[in-house]
Amino acid sequence: ELNVGSFQLPSSTPSVIYPFSELFLAVCDHIGGGFGRAKRKYVRLQDAFAKNNQFRAVAITCRCHADLARSQQQLDEGIELAELAIKAASRSEQRDVEHLALVTKARLLISDGQLTDAIPILDRALKYSRQMGLVRIEVDANIAMSTLMTRQGDYSLAGQYASEAVSRSIRSGLKLRKLGALLSYAKSRKERGSSDFSRRLLQKIVWEAENAGYMTLAGLATSEL
Repeated sequence: ELNVGSFQLPSSTPSVIYPFSELFLAVCDHIGGGFGRAKRKYVRLQDAFAKNNQFRAVAITCRCHADLARSQQQLDEGIELAELAIKAASRSEQRDVEHLALVTKARLLISDGQLTDAIPILDRALKYSRQMGLVRIEVDANIAMSTLMTRQGDYSLAGQYASEAVSRSIRSGLKLRKLGALLSYAKSRKERGSSDFSRRLLQKIVWEAENAGYMTLAGLATSEL
């Protein structure tokens, strides 16, 4: 089997492997800024995986699609997709994917201004990730907490959550998550009045993201300059 992100490509026939390779390509389109291509692939793959009762794959696809919807400010659709991901992961007892989807839902709720509803979801995800040693979930939850604290005006605590996410990402070699965490940290420092430091950090994020092909994240960082 070949591990790709939080899912696995089974070492089987091409007809089995093809949908998973398509999902990998959809994620590449997504982080590379090809939103239209990614969305079409996500929609098609959700149906294909559901027809074959591949509920872990359904959950992963719906979660990625929900993240895409958040980046396009399609928050109602994103929340619905995140909830579908949570249900599919729970049905197949895939607790790691379920908690990743919970974080995705929390980030959508934060974007929608539903901060109070997001807090217990993130607390649950952080507790689970620390108990199970699942760094990706912990980093994502810390980034979301940083965003939430920034929204609430607690910029110091926002910086602490982001800093922890950066540290954990670096130690685990999670480059995309590291840049996402640095972006959250830059935002918190900007709000605390460290505009020069924030600008330099944002420029570094843009440079690294563009060189890695993470055009979606590069665009987010550029928008903060």
